[in-house]
Amino acid sequence: GTTAVVTDVLTLRGSFTNTVLSINYASVSWGGLVGHNLTPNQDWSAYDGVSFWFKGSNSGNTLTFVIDQGAGKYQATFKDDLVGWKLVSLPWEVFHYREATADGMPLTTVRAYMIIFQAGTSGIFYLDRVGTYGSAGTFYIDQIANPPNAPGATFIPKKVSFTAANYSVNEGIGNATI
Repeated sequence: GTTAVVTDVLTLRGSFTNTVLSINYASVSWGGLVGHNLTPNQDWSAYDGVSFWFKGSNSGNTLTFVIDQGAGKYQATFKDDLVGWKLVSLPWEVFHYREATADGMPLTTVRAYMIIFQAGTSGIFYLDRVGTYGSAGTFYIDQIANPPNAPGATFIPKKVSFTAANYSVNEGIGNATI
């Protein structure tokens, strides 16, 4: 089975109050994932790629960032090769087709993103400030649909919360509701 412990708050010392996502995972027979559904779908076509701050543990594990557009999923990989924080930038050119109908990666109807960890791996990592970047700047996921300074732009922050600290899933047996 796969177990993921997800925590939604971590304060950085000596800085400002900040919220990051903490993922503590152990995957035995099937890789697991953690992600974010975007409602409504978002248009990322004006940007050059996706970036996020990643705090790893130098596990050597390869993780996969996946973009779901409904008609097709595209992915790019990165490694947990450092103890501490690093900025991971994945330009669209490094993404390749994953499944469903290849649609040329138009990025006009992005409905979710996720990070997949591979079978037989375990570790802990933290994510912060997931966003798109390009010549107009970096726009964090909550700002993509309405970038700051755009006519009629409204910024509505989102908060992630969980009903439990741990979720265990027996693969192939029933459904898990989170």
